[in-house]
Amino acid sequence: MKRQISAEVLVKAYLSKNQQLMKFVLRIQVKLLLAYFVTSFSISGQSLHDPQQNYEPTGGLFDEDSLRQFSLTFYRNDYHQYLKNAWYYAPSERIPAQLELNG
Repeated sequence: MKRQISAEVLVKAYLSKNQQLMKFVLRIQVKLLLAYFVTSFSISGQSLHDPQQNYEPTGGLFDEDSLRQFSLTFYRNDYHQYLKNAWYYAPSERIPAQLELNG
């Protein structure tokens, strides 16, 4: 004996399955949306440190509105010849000097 299923029962079953699927999709969407907001707020909540702010006060060394005088005094009398030779033969070699600013 075959059971006859009415169209009304089929429609209810279809809607029930469809509703379950829609609830599942909705739950996933809510979780993804929550994860997006949590990560976006935590990322935008961070501020990056700009180390240049430590060296750039108003009237600082690199202030465009100020004129600076630098004086470099080498301890060796033959510094010019020494630096010329070092340029070609020992570029990583350094010689001591005194730097004076606005002096």
